[in-house]
Amino acid sequence: MVKIIKQEKNGNLITVEAEAEADAVNKGIQKAFVDLSKNARIPGFRSGKAPRKVFEQFYGRDYLFDRAASYIIDAVYPDIIKGGDIDPIDHPKNIDIKPVEEAKPLLFSFSVEVKPEVKLGKYKGVKVDIVKPVVGEAQIQEQIDRIADQLSDYKPVEEVRGLQNGDLATYHVRALIEGETYQAWTREPGGGRVGTPWIDPQFDEKILGIKVNEERNFVIHFSKDHPHEAVQDKDVSFFVKLGAIHQQIRPEIDDELAKKNGRFQTLAELKADIQKHLQMHTDQDFDRDKRQKLFDAVLERCEVMLPEVLVKRELERIKRNFEQELGRQKIDLAGYARLMKKTEDDVVAEMKPAAEQRVKLELVLEAVAKAEKIEVGEADFDAEIKRQAENSQKPEDAIRRVFTAEYKQFLQSYLLEEKTIQWLLEQAKIA
Repeated sequence: MVKIIKQEKNGNLITVEAEAEADAVNKGIQKAFVDLSKNARIPGFRSGKAPRKVFEQFYGRDYLFDRAASYIIDAVYPDIIKGGDIDPIDHPKNIDIKPVEEAKPLLFSFSVEVKPEVKLGKYKGVKVDIVKPVVGEAQIQEQIDRIADQLSDYKPVEEVRGLQNGDLATYHVRALIEGETYQAWTREPGGGRVGTPWIDPQFDEKILGIKVNEERNFVIHFSKDHPHEAVQDKDVSFFVKLGAIHQQIRPEIDDELAKKNGRFQTLAELKADIQKHLQMHTDQDFDRDKRQKLFDAVLERCEVMLPEVLVKRELERIKRNFEQELGRQKIDLAGYARLMKKTEDDVVAEMKPAAEQRVKLELVLEAVAKAEKIEVGEADFDAEIKRQAENSQKPEDAIRRVFTAEYKQFLQSYLLEEKTIQWLLEQAKIA
């Protein structure tokens, strides 16, 4: 149906000159006529019933052939992509179409952006400096202490005394940044257990010793890397009035504590369970950090020009995910930007480095897979289906039934990427 006359590549841009055969042209004209005539208003004829000759007399042949041109190209474009071994990353542009003539081939040309060439550096046996952590007794004891705190009782303090670590405090607090109320830390009333800071450890230190109905005002300067962006490298003024003190009555750390916490009969069982879960989370963090260090080491050795269209697409994905996360906190991007004293464009611009790294990683992993002939086969799909079935507790056939062609294509890309990452990890020198 189509013949590629000329194909040239200049950087990431491929230009194609092609010729659609006469049969494809006739089919495109007929399709255009059928579609256009459905909404045609021609005196004496119902919609879609006027003969083509009458339609052309009423609307003009150019009107029909202009629509036909797009149908013809849409029909033959997939054959051009397949025949020319082209992997486009965007829609075609610079489209030039010669006049359509019935029963004659149609000449046209277009340009399309493709994935860039990746210059792979050393990716086999890269060194990854990371040590696998082991959960220690101190971490287990910290969790035990936290459970004891959660199961504690609190009684009102009758005597006149200052606030101490471990007390449950009720207070009114106003937080000001440059004279404006910072709502995230303003509570009337608010409070919490001293030593497990709701605001910041520095805040808890400042209110130690305060007595009921006493007021205390102070300023705290927060560091540039504070987790709350709004207070980074800023002075925050606090106005605090203590309303009440409750003293913690902590249970003994013994078998009875374990029984109160759930299905355990002894403290040893509780500790073993805590160690198991802590080690699981520690291993997950270790695997994530190991992968990131591997990515950094491999990407540092590779060169690739990042197509703006791919970066823009990834940036939109990151932005969309961030907006969904904000939505769960009942805030939109505009509100978040105001809170951070930034514009929405500033917030999105800060996401761009992550988008660029993700695009580079995808291109490099794809190049490694091609170089090492890493492929995804039916066994890989079967293993993934089995994994999904076990996680969802559904039969494997039920998982297979929802596998659309589109989802299978996505899954193939995901599995190929994961398989390539595992191959790189196996080759890496992890110290």
